[in-house]
Amino acid sequence: MRGKKVSLGRLAAFAKRESVLCAAIACAVVSLFISDWTPSGLLGLVKWKTLCVLASLMLVVAGFKDTGVFDLAAAKLTRSSRRASGFNGCFFLCLSLILLPFFAAMLITNDVSLLTFVPLGLFTLERAGRKDLTIRVTILQAIAANLGSMQTPFGNPHNLECFIHYDIGVKDFFAVTLLFFPMSLIMLTLAAFLLSRSQAPASHPVKASGGEEGSDLPDGDNKLDIKRNVVFGVLAAVALLTVFNVIPYYFLSLGLIALVVLIVDKKLFLKLDWCLLLTFVCFFIFSGNLSSIDAVRDFIEKLTERNTFLTGALSSQVICNIPTTLLLESFTDNWKALMIGTDVGGLGTPIASMANLIAIKAYMRTEDAKPGRFMIEFVAIEFLFLATLIIYSHFVGIY
Repeated sequence: MRGKKVSLGRLAAFAKRESVLCAAIACAVVSLFISDWTPSGLLGLVKWKTLCVLASLMLVVAGFKDTGVFDLAAAKLTRSSRRASGFNGCFFLCLSLILLPFFAAMLITNDVSLLTFVPLGLFTLERAGRKDLTIRVTILQAIAANLGSMQTPFGNPHNLECFIHYDIGVKDFFAVTLLFFPMSLIMLTLAAFLLSRSQAPASHPVKASGGEEGSDLPDGDNKLDIKRNVVFGVLAAVALLTVFNVIPYYFLSLGLIALVVLIVDKKLFLKLDWCLLLTFVCFFIFSGNLSSIDAVRDFIEKLTERNTFLTGALSSQVICNIPTTLLLESFTDNWKALMIGTDVGGLGTPIASMANLIAIKAYMRTEDAKPGRFMIEFVAIEFLFLATLIIYSHFVGIY
């Protein structure tokens, strides 16, 4: 009896932690009962190139993170902000903590960016004596990661899926996403400026044992393994060349990267987000089966024909922007509206983007967390950015 309770407890904890995966599994199972399918047909619904490229990038990012290169870069940038004082120092501190995940997400995905820099932000603000800024800096970091990740094909999973599914040209892709680069920077810089004008008194900075404020920030100058970083740099090049179709054999690319990682550090396979990969498989099956039903296909086609951008942005608020992309891509050829709609749609509710949940979980683990206040400010600030970008998207001709 006790064993059953423990098993149920673990199952409940897993369901809570991986709610999107559980929803994806449920959707995939339900779709099997409402559509005609065959085992070979289900395998045909899975987009193997997307999975292979995504797994390759995740392995490379896990390798770089394990070498400490991300922590080192972040520590140096945040430490430099501590040398200023007064309003300028506070502004530089806020701006650096917000822009770190913005630029990092372009290369290492929004999820990994927040996993790296939100804890560092919480750590730095505490030692700078500015814990009063913790809530809004964390929220703006989540927004920054979502906005930064939309700039590149590999910044987030749904961009990668659109890039592969629609066979988007590199120039065409960046011609669209770069429209949002200056606007994103302006909004984030303005937000950091307004946040820095906070009149809340700063508490005393925490000093390290050595006496220098902030000297206990993580630093890996003497721990970086140059050889391993070179290896992962080469693997990153292979993965990116596969994304851009320079290397067309994606199974071979994944096999090569997996073999090298197995030799260099097989423990990295344990750090791979297998749940995200399985989530993709389930939603591939769900969206494929759903699109085969005439009534459903006609209904979704009408919505996407009316306004693909808003359908993507608003659907993301309810079912997350990754499954929204996988569901709607079968019903529209307007990749610009769908991709940007789901990118912008990552802002808003906590479940609009997986990255949002990462930031929320990180803050909730802090010692003096204020869940109620955090969620109110989270929704208010996120929807402010969402509304602004919806209006901006209209003016630049996305929909």
